[in-house]
Amino acid sequence: LPALQAAGFGVVKLALTGVVEQMLARVVDLRCIAPASLGLEVRFLTTDDEVRATAALRRDYFTSHPAHGWASASLTDAQQSAIDARVEAEIERRRTEGPGTEWVVLAGDVVVGCFGFTTPSESPIVGCNSGFNICLSPAVQGCGLGTLAYRIMVERAAELEVEFMHGMTSNPAAIRIAARIGRHVDNWLLRRDPPWVADEIAFDPALRR
Repeated sequence: LPALQAAGFGVVKLALTGVVEQMLARVVDLRCIAPASLGLEVRFLTTDDEVRATAALRRDYFTSHPAHGWASASLTDAQQSAIDARVEAEIERRRTEGPGTEWVVLAGDVVVGCFGFTTPSESPIVGCNSGFNICLSPAVQGCGLGTLAYRIMVERAAELEVEFMHGMTSNPAAIRIAARIGRHVDNWLLRRDPPWVADEIAFDPALRR
């Protein structure tokens, strides 16, 4: 890694992994905000309108914060529409066919956040596994909802006997929560083009096994 950085590369994303049993032991001790104290409601995603609103929230957030996702300013309208349709279809499939792994954060009837994990699958290496995802509107960031979301997801994963969770992120808030709940760096993604994740975050000793 130092040699790659000396050659002009920087970390743009961290792949984080975690054993559900170990994460559960930590999240139960976390102090979490009560959504009602913020005038918000957190519940399972249930309607077609919420599916569409959730997909739109993710699109708007990640296109305006491309460093936190995989978006590109060079996408054509047709390419973005294809991505939107795929994301919406994936959320709808999990809503109708999955065991209940998608949540929405509501301010009245407006979706201001969403989080969940992919339908669990079996691996001969790590057993039953899934991947985290979370997206909060800037208006409700920094309120403690991220910590609450991860606690809800880990507890639900344990209920479904998921053994292993994974995900890739460059969001400093998500990385900080990951360190608190016992996730570890599995690998780093490096590129020559910034923005890069700050070294003190990317190489936090708390994320090392």
